[in-house]
Amino acid sequence: IRDIFEPQNKHIYEGLKRADCCLVLLPYQKKLLQVRLSGKKIHIIPNIIDVVQGKAGEKESYSREEMPASVDFGAAQASNSKNIVMLARMIPSKRPDLLIKAFALAQSQEVKSAPLTKWTVHLYGRFLKADFDWKIKTLIRKLNLEEKVFLKGETNIPAQVLARTDIFVFPSAE
Repeated sequence: IRDIFEPQNKHIYEGLKRADCCLVLLPYQKKLLQVRLSGKKIHIIPNIIDVVQGKAGEKESYSREEMPASVDFGAAQASNSKNIVMLARMIPSKRPDLLIKAFALAQSQEVKSAPLTKWTVHLYGRFLKADFDWKIKTLIRKLNLEEKVFLKGETNIPAQVLARTDIFVFPSAE
């Protein structure tokens, strides 16, 4: 959020000054904007998903233990496994390649006190362009992560996926 005060982003700052209110994700963002935009209404809306698409009478949220088995993390589903999940449209601006590269880097710098052998990455979402799908698959092969990074496609049960997720990552540039 500090970037909005850089000279090249003056148009964003000017737009914020004209807005009736500003919405941010984190308390530190609110504090930062309050200093620059004194008197402006600034509200925090946390980035949380806690609902399940469903019918009347269904639970709205699930614990990891009570989640239906419809979420399949494959071999990574062992009780001691850990799952990193990205749920998004698979387009360049959502940066799934950044997640894959970061995971590869973490694996290469693994230390004995924090082994990553039990971790896997699961990318949920539809690729809107075939060439980007090819680019991501090529990156996974190039980094030798075929047994660690999985392209899962679209899901109609995102809440169930998230309930079985250890870390949710959304490296979007948007």
